[in-house]
Amino acid sequence: DPLRPFTLRTTIGDLAEHGGCAGAAFFWILKKAMGTVEDPVEDRLRVEMVRSLPLQQFANFANGNSGYVVMPDAVLKLMLCCFSCSPGQKDEHHASTRTASFSSLNLLPRCFSSA
Repeated sequence: DPLRPFTLRTTIGDLAEHGGCAGAAFFWILKKAMGTVEDPVEDRLRVEMVRSLPLQQFANFANGNSGYVVMPDAVLKLMLCCFSCSPGQKDEHHASTRTASFSSLNLLPRCFSSA
């Protein structure tokens, strides 16, 4: 089911196609950051490589060897929440049933949680 809840193993292509406006915008930013090459076959290959990359692997590449974490787990969880909550889902009824809440991702302090 392409409208499954998003996880760290969800590919960037799935996020782009089924993550609503946030997923489409995320993929657009990645494509712009990659730039283009003169060879259309190589350009298509680069795009498909990014589309098949799971979000967690993307974060590992982003963190690289910089000596510090550029993309911490809390940011990844927030991104997943944004993709799940984003308007523009393929099927709004199913999208609302899989929406992750901020409190379920432990992103809000306890004073803000409803429990």
